[in-house]
Parts: sequence; structure tokens; C-alpha cells
Amino acid sequence: MSKSEPNSFQAPDLAEHVSAIRTLARTTIDNIIEIGRHLTECKRIVGHGNWLPWLAQEFAWSEDTAERFMQAYRVAREAALRAITAGKLYIAKPEVTLASVMSSEVRQ
Repeated sequence: MSKSEPNSFQAPDLAEHVSAIRTLARTTIDNIIEIGRHLTECKRIVGHGNWLPWLAQEFAWSEDTAERFMQAYRVAREAALRAITAGKLYIAKPEVTLASVMSSEVRQ
């Protein structure tokens, strides 16, 4: 395959891999957002001064690691709110996830 033959990447065996990768990526994004949501709530529950000791005890994660998960949740939540405001997200469709909304925001 040469770089000048873009259609040569349409091999059937690649399609299966592409589909699997896309599915796994969506699942991974959903999980990252959900972890961030749970961490955000845990941080609120444990209270000021207890967050870092609790985080270290339960997960042995750094504050930066937890913050990255929580940031992903905040970004997804904000994207979902923008989509709701713009009429792009209908709550009656439970299959629409924060990650799918966030992904569509990134593509635009």
C-alpha cells in the first residue's frame, strides 16, 4: 500500500478493527466521565481537608489523576448542558450519553 492510495485502507479486515476501536473508545470515554462524576461527589462528601487522605487511602491516586477524571466530567456536563440549551439533546432518549454529546461537540 502506498500513501497515494487512500481507498486501499478500506479492506474488510480493517473494518472489524475500526468498529471495535470506536466501540471501546466510546465505552472508555463513558467510564472516564462516570469515574469523574463519582469522584466529584466523593470529594463533596468527604469534605475539606479529608479529600487527599481519602483519595490516597482508597485509590493511591495523586490529586492530579483524580482532577483529570473530574475535569472530564465537568467538560462533558457542560457540553450536555449546551446541547440541551441548543435543543440537540432529548432527555427522552436514554441511549444518548454525556460522552456522545461531548464527542459531537469535539467534532464540530
